[in-house]
This record gives sequence, C-alpha cells and structure tokens, in this order.
Amino acid sequence: MPTYTYRRAGRISPAELRTYLVAVFTVLSSVDPAGVANFGQSPAQLAAATASELFAELDTDRSGFIDLAEFAAAYNAGDRKGAGADSFLPPSGGGGGGGGSSAASSGMSTDLVSRMLHLDRFEPDDVLDMLEECADEVDEGLGGCVALSRRAFARGCARLEALGHGERALAPVATMAAFTDALFDVLDLNGDGVMSLGELIAGLCVLMPGAAVDKCRAAFTAFDVNGDGYLSEPELTAFLNAVFTVMYRLGSYTAVVPPKVLAAITAKQSFAERGSRAGVRGMTWPQFENWFHLAGV
Repeated sequence: MPTYTYRRAGRISPAELRTYLVAVFTVLSSVDPAGVANFGQSPAQLAAATASELFAELDTDRSGFIDLAEFAAAYNAGDRKGAGADSFLPPSGGGGGGGGSSAASSGMSTDLVSRMLHLDRFEPDDVLDMLEECADEVDEGLGGCVALSRRAFARGCARLEALGHGERALAPVATMAAFTDALFDVLDLNGDGVMSLGELIAGLCVLMPGAAVDKCRAAFTAFDVNGDGYLSEPELTAFLNAVFTVMYRLGSYTAVVPPKVLAAITAKQSFAERGSRAGVRGMTWPQFENWFHLAGV
C-alpha cells in the first residue's frame, strides 16, 4: 500500500488507486491479453471502473480515502471468507459465516477434481442429476430445490468416481474421503455447511469444460431467485461472483480485485453492452444463453 499513497500519508485516494490498478491491468494485459480483452475495455478504463467499485465497497467510513485498515481487511478477505461470496449468493436456508479456502490452503485445482471424479467422461446434466439424487435435504430458500449436506455430497462424488473410473484404479477410500471433504469446503461458498443449488451450479460451471446448454439452463434457473423469468443485473452479479469465487479458490483466478467486485464490473459491462435489449427487468433466457456462450463460462 505505501507505494501508491500520496506522500506516504497512510491512505489511498481514488486517483492513487486508479494509478495502481492501471499498472496492474497493464501488466496483466501483456501476460494474458486475451483475458483482459474479454472485458472489452482498455487497462485504463478497467482500472477506473474497478477503482469506483472498490471505493464504494472499501471506504467504509466514507472519508473519500481508503486507509490501511480498510485496505488490509479487503486484501485479506479472500482467504478468510472467499472474498465476500456470501453477500451475493442466493439464500441457502442456513446461517453461519463464510467458510471455504483458497487453493493454496485446500490443495485443490480444476485438474485434480477432474482427475479424481473423471469429469471428462460425463455431461454436466449427468453430474447434476447424480449429485441431486444423493441429496438428503431440501433448501426452502431456493423454492424447495435440493441442497447437499457434506455427507450427501460425499455419496454423490463416490458415485461419480465409481461410474467414471473405467480402466483406471479406484481411489483409496481414505484418499477419496479427504478429497470430497476438501472439495465441499471449496464449493460451500457461504460456509453454512450446506451446498445450495447455486453453489453447485457455480462449481460445475468452473469444473466442467464447454458451454453446454444444460449447464447454462441450470445457472439461469438457480440464479433467477425471484422466478420472474429474467436475470437482473444483481442476479447476474450473484452468478458471476459465485463462479469467480470458485475459480479463486481453485487457483484459476488470481485475486487482483475481490471476485465480488470483478463480478459487479463484469455484470454492469454486460448489461451496458446490450443496452435496451436486456430490458428493464433483465436478460431473458435466450439473451442469457447467448451471453453465456459468448462469455465461454
């Protein structure tokens, strides 16, 4: 933080934060030009939008500056609480604080999950069906949709591993139990001990390749929380926040900014690009399907 504080005043102004973020996104664009280009903005434009969102989020005392305590709390939030995932997720009917862990502490990665569960041998809807069949709870917060306890999730993963192993050797029971326990912690984004449909869908969007229509349809249904047939900007933000948080926890996304902030910026940009086509109420199913495939989720 001191490098970008004006005269080392111990606090960051909006201009100083923009300067820092321009440098960050410029470096990222040279390392991963395609990734930054997906936002449809230059590093300067992306930095300005991100700085605005971050100030709204981090300047808790509304002083017009971010002090060291505010900056440190936000910077460390990813490892503690999954970078604020619980504040945007659809309700799961439970209480509890934010659990979860980063890839560094969980040892998880998309490659490890794919190898352990043989996800390359299944379609997304098959995985969803198998996991839902193992559910032993009902999540009233999502209109009666099933939700997975830790034990039910372990049963579902065991079925996937057993059905998908083919000629490969089954993982030892002890290894599989530790794996599913750690994976549950990664995907239980709000840390309430129950995996909601939204959390499960976000996980499948990251873990299973391709923009399959069943994955897209499941995401639309899960995050259309009010069931009006439209995905509003807050609902799209919730979906993206969940996906980005799973990516962060699996090491697929380096948290330059919190997933929550990146989700808000991406959703706002997606609606801005579509203008009046998205309508006042939000994206229809065909519009979301088109966006989903173009975004390559």
